[in-house]
Amino acid sequence: IPFKEAGFFIEKFLGVTVSHETIQEFTEKTGRRIFEDEKKEMEKLIGTNGYVKEELYNDKEKNIPETIYMQVDGSMVQTREEKWKEVKSGLIFAAKDNVQVDKHHKAILKKKYFSVFNNDKNSLELFRNRTTQTAYEHKFHQYEKQVIIGDGALWIWDYASAYHPKAIQKLDYYHAGEYLGNAFKSVVFEKDKEQNKWNEKLFNWLEAGKIEKIMEWLKQQKKTVEIEKCLGYYA
Repeated sequence: IPFKEAGFFIEKFLGVTVSHETIQEFTEKTGRRIFEDEKKEMEKLIGTNGYVKEELYNDKEKNIPETIYMQVDGSMVQTREEKWKEVKSGLIFAAKDNVQVDKHHKAILKKKYFSVFNNDKNSLELFRNRTTQTAYEHKFHQYEKQVIIGDGALWIWDYASAYHPKAIQKLDYYHAGEYLGNAFKSVVFEKDKEQNKWNEKLFNWLEAGKIEKIMEWLKQQKKTVEIEKCLGYYA
């Protein structure tokens, strides 16, 4: 929440008046300290080649017979001074970490989030190191099945292939669905019934991972920009 609004809540709940300038100064000072502490921890763990230092791996570590997931993406956030900036973000969670919380058996996952602002040419390297650090701390390498999920950005898959070669690489459903939806909208059907039938069939194929069948169908349609984009993305 904005610093000024934070001051309102501090006064309301604690009966203490604090200026928003003081809150901002304290928050940013704390943020810088956390960043420097995390950076020191990362430097202890990660070698100059970007991998976890060899002496820190224990060959006797047992495999965990579960699945662990890592999701990585880039996003834009609005900042106070520098307007819109890119931030690379990720999260890690394990299937075994489902926690049943209510009578409806609603599952809450324990997730670890991490992110790095894309400030300069070294930002991607910093994010790779942060990702490797977080993966190591959560024993990503020890899980029997490791899964990395992302969109079509090459930097994600270059990282995954180099640093987690055993991991299954999955294009996430939502990006895949967005491209397919745009391609499908560009196809002209004579009847609504036929359109509805193919819409359901294509997205069922997508959910089942039958990408080749989708691509084969799209290639049989009249060529459009959206279809070409979808075919390229899936390829």
